[in-house]
Amino acid sequence: MANVFLHSSLLCVKRVDTHIIILPWILSEEIITQYDGMDHASADRTVSRIHQHYAWYGITAYVKIFVSFCSACQHAKHTRTAHSKYFDLEVGTVMDQVSIDVCGPFATTRDGNSVLLVAVDHFSP
Repeated sequence: MANVFLHSSLLCVKRVDTHIIILPWILSEEIITQYDGMDHASADRTVSRIHQHYAWYGITAYVKIFVSFCSACQHAKHTRTAHSKYFDLEVGTVMDQVSIDVCGPFATTRDGNSVLLVAVDHFSP
């Protein structure tokens, strides 16, 4: 137990080059808010950063819950998604380039139809 000591009324664990503060549960939200606010990264990245200096029981689960309710984190997560790029189609004549897709299901008609076939000719005069 030589690696455990008290520092300013906080329980600490000594590591090779630093020490980890064992936080009381009541201070955990303040620390998560501070570390999450750096860049609203993923829960795993936030836990990794916190683990460099702090520890408490249930840290990973609590950070995951916190991040799932953080609107900035959710927005950052969605803005990092790769989107396809637009490109120009080289179309020479009518019916040279046609796209076809099926949309639905929609409410079923009296004839039993529930999908819509959409065809687009990319030629425009």
